[in-house]
This record gives sequence, C-alpha cells and structure tokens, in this order.
Amino acid sequence: MKPEMNPLAVPGTPAATATACVAAPEGSLEWLLQTKRLEQVSAEVNTALPNVLILGDSISIGYTPGVRQLLAGAANVSRPDCNCGPSQFYLKHMESWVGTGKWDVIHVNFGIWDNHYLTGPSDGMDLFWEKETWVKELPDRPIARGRAIREHGYRIRTPLPEYEQNLRTILTFLQTHADKVVFGLTTPVSGWERDDRCGRIPVYNEAATAICAELGVGVTDLHRVVEMNLDEQTDGCHFSDAGYKLLADAVAASITKCLASNGSVSGVGERGAWQGGRQ
Repeated sequence: MKPEMNPLAVPGTPAATATACVAAPEGSLEWLLQTKRLEQVSAEVNTALPNVLILGDSISIGYTPGVRQLLAGAANVSRPDCNCGPSQFYLKHMESWVGTGKWDVIHVNFGIWDNHYLTGPSDGMDLFWEKETWVKELPDRPIARGRAIREHGYRIRTPLPEYEQNLRTILTFLQTHADKVVFGLTTPVSGWERDDRCGRIPVYNEAATAICAELGVGVTDLHRVVEMNLDEQTDGCHFSDAGYKLLADAVAASITKCLASNGSVSGVGERGAWQGGRQ
C-alpha cells in the first residue's frame, strides 16, 4: 500500500517548495518545526517507484539532496521540510511527519540535539550556545568544563536511559509504518571537544546499535564515515559539499540494500557503511 504522505514529506508539492516562513525567529522551536524550503527538491513523485522517507536533523538536510540524486529513477525520496531535532521532537511530531499508510524504507537519525546542554523542558529550545558572558571563565579541561556548564543550570537534554527508551519507542512506531527501518548513527561533533559531550556520542551510538539489533533495525554507520573524513567537517558539526556527498553515498547504499531485499530495486549504489543488516 502506498502511503498517504504528509505534504511536508512529498517533494514537488506546494508545501515542500514554499518559500521560507519568517514569522518565528531562527533557532526557536517554531522555526525548527515550520515548513521551510529544502533546496534541490525533486520535481515530481513517480507513483510507480518505492517511497523512502528520511527523518533527521540538519546533517540529514545536508545529505538528502545527494540521496535523491543517487536514487533518482529508483525511489521517491522525501523528508519533512524541517529540522527534526532531538528524540523528544519525534515523540510529539513523528505521526504528522510519517503520515498514514506504509513506506518502503524509513531512514532516521537523531542524537546531536539529544546531547545539547539546555535548561528548561526537554522539548524546549533554551540551549547553551556559548554566548553567555561567563563562558570565558570556564576551564578548558573537558570534564571540568562540562561540570562548570552544569553548575550554571544546564544539563544534557537526554540522559542515556531516556535516550534508549525514546529510541525504542520511535523505532517501534516507525516499524509499523515502513517495510524496513534504518537508523543512522550520530556523527561526531568535534566542536564539542572542550567539554564532556565529545565522549558521549560514541556511548549513545553503542546503545543505539544494540537496540537496533534487538529490534531488527538496520544501521548506517555515519559516525565511521565522518571519523575517516574529519577534514570535511567545516564548523565542528556540519560538512563541506564533499562531506555531505560521502554521507549521501552511505545513506543511499543502505536504502538500496533495503529496497533490494524488498524486491523493489536492485543495482543502485555500491558504497556505504551498513550494519545490523550489516555491511
């Protein structure tokens, strides 16, 4: 059954090609979740092709155009026109992002936003951006720096046990809406090297890999792709065009393997970092 797709997720619809809304300030929760333009949107949905949904943060926004290009003629690749953010955003909004019916493949990622420092509620936007006047007084040693940030009232958004619980809930839900679900491991954030978040992402990825194996969800090891190409990270988090191309290669290869196992497509792409249905 073809999914009745939310217009936000379908390339080529008016919602997906609308100009950016400017009513909410950039960085606010409303700004993240509102419809905004995603460049290089596919022209039309081909109803004869399998349907793929990408969910993720700004990293996924960066590699989605490349995935669309790699899978052109093989699959309709869609995503919500927003930054899906941390796991708490998924718990509130994933039903509207996914729509009804069933996708052939859903490729999903979250993790960077879960490791932000923030104050207030876990689904809020009061993040630590290092703009506070007291930041210059913080120590340079990672663990001491992280402790000092927390002493100012900030905490990691999603403690590991909550992250594991959220991940199980999200993946289980997505499995009811897709023939295959793949989780993209969180990419390194070298810009966090001065505090104790730097060492947390591998721990969260290890937990995610175990949960995916438990649930029968595939894994795209985007963390490994970036570790092998750190010179393509431009600001300590995001990537150059070449970096996003490497991530797109890996995501497209994982999706292709899923579609091939479904009998939907074969012979698209050879590169990638797939595990769990594991390459």
